[in-house]
Amino acid sequence: MKPLAATLLGLLTAATAVAREAAPSVPAPLGEASAAAEKRLYPLAIGKAMAVAASADEKAELRGKAFELAAQCYLEIGCPQLAIATYNQALVALGSQSPHAVAAWWRIAQVHIGRQDYHAAIAQLEKATAELDLAKIPKDAAIRILDDLAACREQTGQTKAALAAYETLFALAKEGDPLTAPLARAARLYAEFQRFDKAIACLDRLYGKLEGKLEREAVITQAV
Repeated sequence: MKPLAATLLGLLTAATAVAREAAPSVPAPLGEASAAAEKRLYPLAIGKAMAVAASADEKAELRGKAFELAAQCYLEIGCPQLAIATYNQALVALGSQSPHAVAAWWRIAQVHIGRQDYHAAIAQLEKATAELDLAKIPKDAAIRILDDLAACREQTGQTKAALAAYETLFALAKEGDPLTAPLARAARLYAEFQRFDKAIACLDRLYGKLEGKLEREAVITQAV
């Protein structure tokens, strides 16, 4: 079982179990789908999850979870294209800007990354940055989209474009946002281009203000 898919399925199943315990006489709409997924009855789980996802009477949050569950089940049975199609269905049904569907943008990219198709992942993430107002979607989703875009560009040798994505991310992020990994990667790339001023700015933001020339040079050397 793939670690990411297994983790997501486990979280969805656990959430459903809590809901069932809180109201045992009213089964959660996703209860049967989650139970089937837990037993690795993935085709059954997909059918039940998609029934919830297709219901306009259900809340958008629940429908988003149903699409997610179905997509993860498709990944478990080795059908990445059907997983991608399911995520695209979520974007259409719930709206591409919906906080309950916006994760589908980078989930699709993650499927491509898992297959080492970085160019397809880049195309997906660039489309997301073009269509979404990154300042208005959930912050964790915006960070994930830009961080993955930068990493995929670097993976394909598009180093300057990767740095452009990092700069967009850093301009968007606020103090306290989880930026440890992207700041470290950006500092390394800037150092490779001998843009030590930019590298220092990233490291200052990561570690706090660096004092003294020797300390700065030591940290830059480690980053490279």
